[in-house]
Amino acid sequence: MNLKIDNNDNLIWHLHNTAHLHRQELSTEFILFENKGNTIKNFQNIFPQFVSDIKKGIEHYLETWISIAHQ
Repeated sequence: MNLKIDNNDNLIWHLHNTAHLHRQELSTEFILFENKGNTIKNFQNIFPQFVSDIKKGIEHYLETWISIAHQ
């Protein structure tokens, strides 16, 4: 998938807050916290691979962060 993202820094910041601080953003929270299901389910239907990749990336980020934090 070739998806253009205008503000990578903002996206990374929001994904970090969602993963690390459990901050709930409309654009990211369903991936980890099923609160705004309809909006993100529609997004998943349109971009299933993107949502899957983001979820895997967040899970990997958390695993890496936890392993580094416990060293």
